[in-house]
Amino acid sequence: MGNKEEYFLTHKPEFQYLSEEQKEKIHHASLELLEYTGADFYYQEAIDLLADAGARVVSDKRVKIPAFLIEAAIRSCPKHLTLANRKGERTMPLAKHTSYYGPGSETPFTLDVYTGERL
Repeated sequence: MGNKEEYFLTHKPEFQYLSEEQKEKIHHASLELLEYTGADFYYQEAIDLLADAGARVVSDKRVKIPAFLIEAAIRSCPKHLTLANRKGERTMPLAKHTSYYGPGSETPFTLDVYTGERL
């Protein structure tokens, strides 16, 4: 067995619940849903941007987004992204085979388990 540093660099946990075929089915279903049913947007600038890109506005908030726009958006996304800390130091590379745990920025409040008080 190698040294500790080698272990952490080469052995990373991976959780895969869905097969590649299942992921592909979900992707195609989402493309169909966005193209034929659409989605509601509540920000006019977003509606205008989508319309200018080729989406079809069907009501004051409902927009149908063709598959080619979704696919182009996916292709334009960076393959790797790194989050920085408050000092601007790059600390969390978000890439395949990396996992991080924490409360996350989407949970600005927590509940005390004993008192129920919002913290």
